[in-house]
Amino acid sequence: GKNSNYDTDLFQPLIKVVTDATGQEYAFSDSDFDLACRVLADHSRAAAFLIADGIYPSNEGRGYVLRRVLRRAIRFGRRIGMEKASVSLVADKVVDVMSGAYPELEKNRAVIGQMLVQEEERFGRTLMDGEKLLGKAIKDANAAGINEISGKIAFTLHDTHGFPLDLTELIAREAGMTVDRQGFNEELEAQRVRSRADTSFAGDERNQGLDDLMASGAASEFLGYESEETEGSAVLAISGPEGLLDELKPGQKAEIVLDRTPFYAESGGQVGDSGVLETASGALFQVHETQKYGDRLIRHIGVLSADGKPLVKSDQIKAVVDHDARAQTRANHSATHLMHHALRDVLGEHVRQRGSLVGPDRLRFDFSHFGPMTTEEIEEVEKRVNDYIRENASVNTDVCGFDEAIEKGAVAFFEEKYGDDVRVLSIGPSMELCGGTHVARTGDIGFFAVLSEGSLSSGVRRIEARTGHGILREMQQLRRAAQSAAQKLNTGVPDMGEKLDQLLKKRKELEKALRAASAAQASDSIDLVEIGKVGDVTVSALRLDDVDGKALMSIVDDTRAKIEKGAVLLTNSSGGKAAVILTLTDNLTDQMHAGNALRPVLQGLGGSGGGNAKTARGGLQNIDAATIEKLETAIVEALGSHS
Repeated sequence: GKNSNYDTDLFQPLIKVVTDATGQEYAFSDSDFDLACRVLADHSRAAAFLIADGIYPSNEGRGYVLRRVLRRAIRFGRRIGMEKASVSLVADKVVDVMSGAYPELEKNRAVIGQMLVQEEERFGRTLMDGEKLLGKAIKDANAAGINEISGKIAFTLHDTHGFPLDLTELIAREAGMTVDRQGFNEELEAQRVRSRADTSFAGDERNQGLDDLMASGAASEFLGYESEETEGSAVLAISGPEGLLDELKPGQKAEIVLDRTPFYAESGGQVGDSGVLETASGALFQVHETQKYGDRLIRHIGVLSADGKPLVKSDQIKAVVDHDARAQTRANHSATHLMHHALRDVLGEHVRQRGSLVGPDRLRFDFSHFGPMTTEEIEEVEKRVNDYIRENASVNTDVCGFDEAIEKGAVAFFEEKYGDDVRVLSIGPSMELCGGTHVARTGDIGFFAVLSEGSLSSGVRRIEARTGHGILREMQQLRRAAQSAAQKLNTGVPDMGEKLDQLLKKRKELEKALRAASAAQASDSIDLVEIGKVGDVTVSALRLDDVDGKALMSIVDDTRAKIEKGAVLLTNSSGGKAAVILTLTDNLTDQMHAGNALRPVLQGLGGSGGGNAKTARGGLQNIDAATIEKLETAIVEALGSHS
């Protein structure tokens, strides 16, 4: 018996959150308020489910869809007076209404709330920055007698500041202007062309010879899970800059495709193997990296030794992987799985892998999380991973169907592409789908430590870590650096913190004394220059150059104390810019207002500033003698008009 789904008991509790927050009534109509209620209810519901599924606001893919949905809802909320937490308030009610059928909502309630509050605060800053830029564009257009905002400005607002075009048009209409939509669309298309060009890189270039080889049914068999060395591999193709070759000469660069290889091709965040390909005749091909071509061929990319024999397509190949590099890569990759499990334990199951890079010298791991990790959280993750390592548990792999792997509890990710059969890696408490190479036992990792944790983008954090020999090298470098610093501080490493505190305290005292001396010297050596009168009140100027900014207020206070009644305008020019301070003696503040006088003058000269009745301050760009004269004249006039 309802006219729309928004009138049902699934949506009405969500709409009631909006009416309670605004004090208005939902009238089941097409009014602007009712439309805003429906947008907030619908979009908040979508946002809650997306975040519960591990999708966070971002500038690409599904995260970008979520961000656009949220920003549309936030704008509608602001139109009806919900300035803050509009979407997060409604989304919290979504959890109440729907978690009975969808328990993952309640499980992720805190994450949903935190993520939405962060996004609303971030978009609030975006609106502020965009409105400031748009306000200047409107002012400039009015000054030039133009009633249209250019498409370039509208696109800059959209692309750089995340300012929606419809919001630009709305604000422009309120100012009696239009927006050049055609110009905006041209800028948008140009950006799309640039984006397509940026994503076209050498790795995507097609190789006709290798395409033909794949079309013939040829494939490279990967043997690297069981062995790091194979004998008697056949050369399927030698590909040089000019195409396929029958013979590779010493010193030439090329890509060699074998029918069987122990070399792991870069995939799933793990870098490709390095090593050598040898022939019985003495040809030695140095493999610098290993890459896939299509879904069946493995390319060994490198150069043939310049002081050896040529490599002929009919040669039988001995392929030898660099053992040390492979061993360190395996350790880093296995540690990544353990770290991922520990992160989910310590931070929550909302943590999802967003990307990784695993090589012989380091591991890098990107994951979804809504804020910086604390020192305690990082140390707890390190502790758990090292506990798993010391258990020296065996690492097991199993190949089974995708659905069977998920039923077993294996972690999979929407971003990855999986076939019907998948490789399940069990390492300690972690079980994930993974095609990379790994240690035989967790103890082979040796040791694990986090080097850094920081923000990569909205809702995505990045950890850099090391294992085994890698962390040993890092610790040795840190020790050398600490010992060198301690020697320069003439103390021991354990006492460096206390010594630095003493030095910083002394430095602060010296800087304070220097500022005071600088201010006293400036006050004594500079005379006030009368620049005008307002009735019987003298307006004076202090024209300074390259004075320490922290000393300016001391100079202002000293100068004001020397005069009985008057106004002083201080300018401090430095590097083509100027700091500006206007101050009045106490007996003038009941008839004049420094902030009201200075603010419009600075704005008229392209600067900004403001303050209270007694003292105001601001700044100007591109300052010169003529601008200072204009400033001083305008200040006298402004004080007169505000007296």
